[in-house]
Amino acid sequence: MANKEGQKKVIVDQLPIRIERMLDDDYVSLTDIAKSNNKTEPRFLLMSWLKNPDTQEFLEAYDEFNNPDFKRELWLTFRNDYRKKTSAPTAKKLLEGTQMKGIVSKSGKYGGTWAVMDIAINFMFWLSPRFQVWFIKEFKAMKEKELHQSIADKTAMNQWFLEKIEDNALENNRLARDLQGLLLPPKGEKQSKR
Repeated sequence: MANKEGQKKVIVDQLPIRIERMLDDDYVSLTDIAKSNNKTEPRFLLMSWLKNPDTQEFLEAYDEFNNPDFKRELWLTFRNDYRKKTSAPTAKKLLEGTQMKGIVSKSGKYGGTWAVMDIAINFMFWLSPRFQVWFIKEFKAMKEKELHQSIADKTAMNQWFLEKIEDNALENNRLARDLQGLLLPPKGEKQSKR
């Protein structure tokens, strides 16, 4: 699986799940998660999940709570259209039809369907609660490791700054002594009055 720079991975049951920072949040690849049940055609699982009335109710509630531009009429139209049709909605159609926040559909080499953690957890619960538990455990471990690394990086940076401050203080003291020697006469001599 291709890995774009800046993406992270969580390995769950030997399956890499990509996580990417987008729109000021961590987005999890739902496509990768779906591969845990269907390696060749994960999109069919995503379509089934999106067609599920409970999923649509969850996504509507999520968007209503998290999207200041939420438009109920778009949701109702989308939901009614796909409850009537025999075809399942895709993430791209969902986004076009509702202007939903929290899901991203990307084409190309690093593409797929991506969602914020709350939505990804909902998808995992629908797909496999066991997989969901494993993912949460691995994700927490990844975040804890990032936190420890961040603390170590900040500690190292603070140590570097302290060393620079000490170096500057020593240099300032040396300069002050040199300047004092130039401005004040040596001990024992009196300053001449002008």
